[in-house]
Order: sequence, then structure tokens, then C-alpha cells
Amino acid sequence: MRLFLVVSLFSSVQPYRIKDTENETLAMTPFERGFVGRIDAKMPEAANPGWNDVTSISNGRLRHCPSMVGPLEDDKYHCTSAFNGYCDRRSGTCFCNEGYSGEACKICTVTHQMIGDLCYQKTLCPNDCSNAGECNYLTGKCQCNELRDGDDCSQFLCAAKFDVNCIQCNTDVCLKCIDGYSNFGTHCKPCTSFDPRCNLCDTQTCLSCIDLLLYSIRRSGGRANDAILPMDEMERQLGKEIPFGNQDSDAFDDAEVYKLADEEVIPLDRAALSCDQGLNNDSSFTCRRVIISNKVCGNKGVISLSSPEYSVEENQGHVRISLKRSGGGVGVVSVMYTIEDLSTDGFVRDVSSTALYTTSQRITFNIHEIEKSFILPIHNDMLKENTETFAIHLQDPRGGAQLGTQRTSYVHILDDDSLSECENSSFYESTLIGAKCERTRSQNALFSAVATRDGDNKRFHLKYEEDRAKDPVPLFLTALNEVGVYKIRVHQLAKGGLLGSYYSDSMLSLHEKRMERIDEAVNLTWAQSIGSSMRWHGFFKRPEFNSNNTVCCSLQVEGESVRLWIDRFLVIDSWHDSTFGKSAFYELDNSSSPDNFELFEITLEVRQSNDPTSHIRLLWNATGEMEVIRSKFLYFQVRVYSTVHLQFVILD
Repeated sequence: MRLFLVVSLFSSVQPYRIKDTENETLAMTPFERGFVGRIDAKMPEAANPGWNDVTSISNGRLRHCPSMVGPLEDDKYHCTSAFNGYCDRRSGTCFCNEGYSGEACKICTVTHQMIGDLCYQKTLCPNDCSNAGECNYLTGKCQCNELRDGDDCSQFLCAAKFDVNCIQCNTDVCLKCIDGYSNFGTHCKPCTSFDPRCNLCDTQTCLSCIDLLLYSIRRSGGRANDAILPMDEMERQLGKEIPFGNQDSDAFDDAEVYKLADEEVIPLDRAALSCDQGLNNDSSFTCRRVIISNKVCGNKGVISLSSPEYSVEENQGHVRISLKRSGGGVGVVSVMYTIEDLSTDGFVRDVSSTALYTTSQRITFNIHEIEKSFILPIHNDMLKENTETFAIHLQDPRGGAQLGTQRTSYVHILDDDSLSECENSSFYESTLIGAKCERTRSQNALFSAVATRDGDNKRFHLKYEEDRAKDPVPLFLTALNEVGVYKIRVHQLAKGGLLGSYYSDSMLSLHEKRMERIDEAVNLTWAQSIGSSMRWHGFFKRPEFNSNNTVCCSLQVEGESVRLWIDRFLVIDSWHDSTFGKSAFYELDNSSSPDNFELFEITLEVRQSNDPTSHIRLLWNATGEMEVIRSKFLYFQVRVYSTVHLQFVILD
């Protein structure tokens, strides 16, 4: 009997055994057919509840799964049904089939849908029905909302019947247009027809405005039906590079807030002006009409320099600087400019901060003015030198305007002078010393010379004609008729201004000289000055007389604490005397000047006033009214000879 029992057990078991401390040969029917392995007592309980309960398994106790059914035809236990998943009775855990999830495998995954009690794989619809319909995942076809059509519901029935931009309608009229369009019933009109920056409108007018570049749909990509950007927006400069889809708020610092302009200034595009100063040789601006895209949307504007760099030849006399203002020219705004030398020691030598007809460095934009230009005088010193560079900076915007990213420009002054050596004079070869010159050759040049004999000075002004001699010295020598030993110092007179010297102290001390430059005119304020005292020296040419004008001219000096010399005679002196006030006059002698060219030597000294707005001007009434003496009447000296003095002897 015992033998029969053992044989019966072994004939029914599968090759699977569990080692038991009490019964080493205890046999057990496996949980699943074909499973071969051993119990791992170290497997975590949380992942396999009851898995390491060796005693319970060895005693043959099994666990139930949620919604367990079975055994079924395959002799297995399942969760909910054979389609949902199967049950591991050792752990009481359901293992779900594809498309099912949940504790009892009763829930469909996102890729499947429930039909009846079973999960079936979804068939996706094209373009997810354009978010304008329901997808039938069984057939993969869209069920479109009202007024939508097409396989993916992307077609507007209203668009086909009324307007491509109509998104809501009935059988008679369009009821709603897409953003940025106004509804006219049978068609949609873009708000940009009122202004490119208009983003909300009705059938009559624009209702609100927006920045086209930075506060619009274009920041994440333009729509197919968006209008093309106007040229002034396409050329717009931004302070930062903005990558596509950027959400950094700092990237939108250059955004402009546009508002509806007042009715009295619209339409803005029909009144926009570009104005240039100095075309009439005065401080007035000459304006012309220009084209802009602003119509009803505007702001006070962003002011910037039109170009980052300029180049000008030294002999051109001036450089024109242009400013531009965005916003359509709404309101009155202004900006200040300053100049900074970058080529030497920080002192601007070959350029003045203002033209001779003004002392203001503030540029004002009136209503409708969107561009302005002004002149900076360039001084031709007739000296061979390298290219010089200075910077123009914009600052202190007022009236609600802002500064743009192009707030600094660089100007390069290209030198046009050359060196030449004059040959020794064929006259008085034995007595001339070192007759070499460094001068710019020009026909009919004017020269000034001082001949000294025994401490006495004699000054000459002579015109040198190229075809008469190679050297002006013989002309001066023929003017001397007294026997003696002379020293002569010769300068060529260059037209274009006076030599200005600027000093750090108020006493014109030589060791306090800060710089020298050629000034096109004497016309500035103390706020523009670069010293505590200044001296100008050179020559001025009196206009030619005619039969109706026999008196010229009356000179006027504006400024406190001034001294004026004419032909080395002190004619105005308020250096220590304030009784002159802020203006002093001197009447030129009606007789001819000592030479035939009506040239007068002039020296003007001025020291600082307590009032920074006080003017320093040198004027005359050559045309009947007092005006600043222009550069075409002013001359400065360029030394001809490399030696300071030439010595020669006049023999009897």
C-alpha cells in the first residue's frame, strides 16, 4: 500500500520541488503548468505580497486576485475575464493584457477605448479634428462642429460662404471674424486698414493699438493672413537678439506702447516731416514731407542716431548728423547730444560742438517731425596728421521720448593735407638761412610776415601768386627799404576760423594750456567751454566797400571779462571792469587797413563767467544786422618755415 501511494504521487507531479525542513521529499502541485524555479525568500514584500510566505505556500494556501475568475478552459485564473489579464495566485496580483490597466484590469489605456466591456485600440483622426470636432476612434473619422467641414474640420463653412476670415455665421450674415478683423456682415475687414499697428477695431475706427514686433502674434510666428510688415518696422533696431519663441521678459525691453493719437494730429502719415538745419546758413530748419506707416497709432517716440559711423574729409568744413524718431511724431520731445574725442587726449580739436549760428546742443522734435539733422563744423588746420575720431552721444531725452539702441556714433576726420618743401630763394642766397617750408601749395595764397630790426617790428600782408615766384620771402624783402639786419617770421593765412587756445585757470597761464584748435567762429556758452579762460587769435578780412557802403564795420563782443586787440591795439578791456556789462562795441576805422587786402589782426581773450548760460560771441554788422562773423572772413596762421626766424641783411 505504501509503495502504491508513492508511485501515484510521482506519476502526477511535475518536476518542481520545495525543500522542507520537516519533510524533505514533500511534493506539491505547481501553481502554473510548465513553471520551473525556486522561491526567493529575499524578494521585497511590497512588490510581491505573500511571496516570501514559504509556510503558507508550503501548506498549499493560495491568494485571490481582484475580480478573479476561473479556472477557465486553459486551467488558469484570470482578472475580470480572459481578455483583461491573468491572475498570479501566489501573489494575488493581476497582470493586464495590452490595452488594459488598473488593479483588476478593468480600465482602458490611453491608446484604447472601451466598447461594451472590452478595450479596443483607437484609430486616430487627422489633425485631431483641428480642435473643432469629435474624433470617432473606432472609425478614425471626425464629427465636426457646426460651421466646420473637411476631413480634419479645418474648413470654415462661413469662410466659403462669406469671407475666409469669418469664423461664425448664420445663413444670412457673418457673425464673427478672427482677431484683428472687423465684421461688416458679408465680409471681414482687417484692422490694419486703419493703421498697421491696430489690433482691435469696429466698422468705423481703430479701437486699440499694439507693437507689431514684440507684443503681437508675430513673436511666435506670423499667421498666413497677417499683413506684411511696413518698411519702418522691418528696419527697426532692437537692443537684444530675440530667438524664436523666446519667453524671457527682458527680451521685450524695446517694445513700444502705442496709443490712439489725438484727432487733431491724425492722420499721422500725411503730415510727417524730415527737417535739416543749416541749409540757409542759420539756425532754422528746412522741412520736407516723408512717408511713414503710422496713421492713427503713435507714441512720443524712441530717438536714435541714423548711422553708427560717419567719415568726412577735413576740408569739407562740416559733417551732417541725422537723428530719427519713431512713434509717428506725436507730441514735442527733445534730446541732448555731446561729443567726445577718441584720438588724442580727450579734447576735441578739429570739431566744434555746434554750428556758428547756434550754441544749443539740444535737438527738439516738434509735432509730426520724425527726422532731424544738424551740422558739426570740421576745422581744417592745414597740418599733416593722422585720421582723427570723435564720438557723438545722445542723452537726456525729454517730453516722454526714450533713447534707442543706436545712441552713439563715431565720426572719422580724414586728413587732406600734404607736406612740401620750398626751394631756396634765388634772391639773397648768401643771406637766407634754412629756407625750407612746410605749406600747402595754393594759388593766390595770403601770407603774413613780421620783420624785426633792432627790436622794432614791421608787419606785412602779401598775396603770393604761384606763377610769380616759388617762395614768398622775396616779396617781403622788396617791401623793406631800410638798411639793417632783419629777422623775419612768415606764416601762410588759411581761411576757415581762428586759433583757439583753452586754459585750465582764469589767467591764461602758459603752463595751464589744455589744448589748441581751429574754431570756425566764436560762438558758444560757458556750459560748452572746455576751460576757465580762452584766447582766439588770427585775422579777419573786412568785406569789400562799395559806393553805397563806406563804413564797415562795428564789432560787438558778448561776454563778461573780455579783452579785444585789433592790429595789436587794445580796443576793449573789461577784464577787471564789469561796467561794460555783457556786451561791448568797437567801431573799425573807416580808413583802409595797412595793406591792400583789408586784413586785420585780432586777438580776443575771455575768462569764465559765473553764469553757465552766458554767451561768448564775436559779431559784426557787415550785412546791416549784428551777426556772428563767419568762417569765410576769418584766417588762422600756418607757419611756413621750419625755422622760427629767417635772418637776412639789407645792404645799402
